[in-house]
Amino acid sequence: MQHALRLLTSATTLQSWSAPETYDMTLLSQMNIDEFRQRLKELTRGPRPIADMQTKLSQLSTEYCHSIVLDEQAQLQDDESNCFMFAFDIEKVHSLPPDKSAPTKEFVCCLMVELTETTASSASDGDYVVYCPVGYPEHAGKWQDGNVLSKWGTGYFYKHGPLELPTGYGKVLRFFRQTTRGFCNEVFRRWAAIEYEF
Repeated sequence: MQHALRLLTSATTLQSWSAPETYDMTLLSQMNIDEFRQRLKELTRGPRPIADMQTKLSQLSTEYCHSIVLDEQAQLQDDESNCFMFAFDIEKVHSLPPDKSAPTKEFVCCLMVELTETTASSASDGDYVVYCPVGYPEHAGKWQDGNVLSKWGTGYFYKHGPLELPTGYGKVLRFFRQTTRGFCNEVFRRWAAIEYEF
């Protein structure tokens, strides 16, 4: 399990995860994390009513001691937003075609260069957490009370432990200081203007 609890917090530094008191690592250490994350992937595949999802998560807790909860307040957000839009508070560029109006992995690569990187132990509430399984961003969320608040695909919003999310997002996390909503939107507009020549 120890290898699964190590996070990459800079381009060259691999450090052990130091869990805050608000996150009970004994729960994570008692389960097979890879098997658990595969179950989450299967559970979140395709649309599912929120009440059904809450029931499924509750049932899953009888097999795996997880801390995942649906964030009901966040469900009021735009259902069509992706995880990057939520994490960085980015709005769609409506002058672009629908398939190009939302931020992509390629954009997040560019955005990360503009942000100030920090470490897991120094992260504050609201800071950005980016999952980079092979050096490329696959997922992002917001740091909150030692956990992560994120949107899985175009589905629901969850508050979860750093590694309590579907397989495919990887186990390598990078942390960045939160900036203003306007800054991330401006970077996205500039990137989209160049990328899509509009």
